[in-house]
Amino acid sequence: MISGFNLSEQMKTAQIPSFRELAHRSGLSQYQINKIRRGEWDSLSLAGALRLAQVLQVSLDDLLAWTELKPPEPQADRSTESLDYQHLQNQLDHQAEILTTQIQRDALHQLESWLRNWPKVVHAIHNDKPDLLAAKILPLLRPLEILLQTWGVEPIGKIGDRLPYSPQEHQPLSPIENSNVLVEIQRPGYRHQGNLLFRAEVKAIDSLNT
Repeated sequence: MISGFNLSEQMKTAQIPSFRELAHRSGLSQYQINKIRRGEWDSLSLAGALRLAQVLQVSLDDLLAWTELKPPEPQADRSTESLDYQHLQNQLDHQAEILTTQIQRDALHQLESWLRNWPKVVHAIHNDKPDLLAAKILPLLRPLEILLQTWGVEPIGKIGDRLPYSPQEHQPLSPIENSNVLVEIQRPGYRHQGNLLFRAEVKAIDSLNT
């Protein structure tokens, strides 16, 4: 086994807070994880090792070397083995994408209050009180905006936008009986990777002053 490998340290590097979370992300059972913690790697299948390597953010070759696991003996039909391996890798890549999307969505739900209310602060600073002290903190929040962009988060409208009412994208703050009406956005909504996260809050223009 390559010296220096430490499962706990590798978990920290991969930002995995607990062995329970390691089991959840890798799809291994808690029993399997406990055996690995005791150094009993021999019971781990190649598929399990591949999932674990991906979660720990190391290559499969390194993990096999670290744990002294041996890949299956070469079979006569190398093409079939290669296809099976590639199919497994594709499945794991797809599962990783799903997991990443779910983690992002969970985080976005935690950020809902900020997403809904921060545009009001920006609007007030730019239009009503440009010298407001809060104007000095706007550049500090730019990294968060960039993070949301890299996650594929797109706003639905801007505060003050006036446009036709869309029940698919708009959440009326008061009942709208006639769908053929113009509305004004009070808080923007958001999409995540093209999917609706939450609707924009709107008021019908003829009821804005009521």
